[in-house]
Amino acid sequence: MLKFSETELISTANVPQFSSIDSALRVPEVLCALDEAQTFDQLGVYLDYDSSKKVTANKKYGENHAKLATLLDLADIVSGAPLHVCATPFSERFRALSLDEQRSMTARLAFRIPIIQRILIDAAHGSVDASEYLKPFSESTKKRRLPNLRTLFVLIEQHACEDDERLLNALSNVRL
Repeated sequence: MLKFSETELISTANVPQFSSIDSALRVPEVLCALDEAQTFDQLGVYLDYDSSKKVTANKKYGENHAKLATLLDLADIVSGAPLHVCATPFSERFRALSLDEQRSMTARLAFRIPIIQRILIDAAHGSVDASEYLKPFSESTKKRRLPNLRTLFVLIEQHACEDDERLLNALSNVRL
C-alpha cells in the first residue's frame, strides 16, 4: 500500500481537465499517424476541428487533452518554444487496441494520476469527498475539474471486476 509520502503532491498540473475522454484517447492515434510532435493548437485542430473555432480554443483543447494523455503515459509534452506533444513508446501499442480495450486500459492507467491515487487510498479507510482534495484550488478550477474526476471514477468503476473487491469498496466510499 502506498504511503502518503510516496504519492505525488496534488496540484493543478496533475488534476486533469478535459472535454472528452475519447479525445484524450485519440491523442496517441493522431501523434502516431502524423509521426511527428504537435503543438497544442495543432493537436487541438486534429482532435476537434471546427472552422469557426478560434486558435486559442484549439490550443486549449489540444493542451487539456495532451495533459490528460501525458498523465496516462499515452503522450509526452516536450519543452521548447512552443511546447510540443509527442508519442511515447506505449502510444503505438495503445493505438493498436480496440476502443473497448483502450477504455479498459485507461481505467487502469488512471491509477497513475496523483489525485486518483490519494482519493482511493483514503477511501479504502472510509468515506471521502473528492471536492475536499480540490480545496486549495479556486472555485472556478474546482468547478471545471470535479466533473473530470467523476468521469474518471465512473470509468474505473465500469472496468472493475468482481475480483476487485477492495477497489469496489473504496469506490463506494468516494463522494463526488
